[in-house]
Amino acid sequence: MNNVTGDSLKYGVITSAKSSGKNSSATSGNYTYDIKGSKYSLSSSNTNFNVSAGPAMFYGAGTSVEKMKNITRANLKAQSFDGSTVKFTDGTTFKVAADVAVYEYKTSTETYSYKGSITDALAAYKAGKTLAYCYDKDADRGGQIRVIIYQ
Repeated sequence: MNNVTGDSLKYGVITSAKSSGKNSSATSGNYTYDIKGSKYSLSSSNTNFNVSAGPAMFYGAGTSVEKMKNITRANLKAQSFDGSTVKFTDGTTFKVAADVAVYEYKTSTETYSYKGSITDALAAYKAGKTLAYCYDKDADRGGQIRVIIYQ
């Protein structure tokens, strides 16, 4: 089954990713991740997911994740954000997924805290905090903001 919309995947953050080798051909790794407030650890002796800490999509659930992949952080400043769409300074507009995962990142401890509500992201935006909008694919291909991280 192809996942065309991305809606059947889980979204969250990888908090730690360590592989046993010096390159992507390593065959094992240890990963910790947070999917909407539920924290998991996965040790894999035969799979290297080739990911780094940060926003991600997960194929599978809990500790039965078959694949994980980093998603893209928008590199542009948001011109406007109303909770359902984000418009960037280049004119690109992304829809915010109905089940967007919202996290606060604390730089002092380098930790992610799941907030769970678009209301928290809007309050952070209105308070002038830095927000990272993370999407699964380009807007012209139907991509959506799946993870928002503020600090």
